[in-house]
Amino acid sequence: MGLVTPFALPQGSEPKPSIQGSTLTGLGQDSNHVKNTRCKKVIWVMGSSIVYWAARSACIRLGGKHLTLQDKNINILWFGVRGMRWKDFDPLFDNKLKSNPPPDYLVVHLGSNDLSILCGVELIHTIKDDVYSDEKKFH
Repeated sequence: MGLVTPFALPQGSEPKPSIQGSTLTGLGQDSNHVKNTRCKKVIWVMGSSIVYWAARSACIRLGGKHLTLQDKNINILWFGVRGMRWKDFDPLFDNKLKSNPPPDYLVVHLGSNDLSILCGVELIHTIKDDVYSDEKKFH
């Protein structure tokens, strides 16, 4: 996994995502997505409501769900769950690995829903421990 650098969002449009309940997952998965990803870079964007709403917005804006990066052989998969907490990250990550190509880059926007339960320092330590253990899965 690596660092994601921002790109401009030019043009192009994608259909609206299908939404079930408060979960918006797997946006960016086309029927031929898995077999074509060997030559493509895959970015997973995971998190709570910010990711959920960003995915919905991306699908209806210029650039579409892949933010026009598909022209650069980059696919973006959005996994946004409203109300998601940090404890939900590993199970969701492991579940998505079963049916999707592993990410080359992982963007996580998560933790704000935990601040009413955990103190900031405890949350930071939990996140660091989990990210370090998840990174080992790829080596």
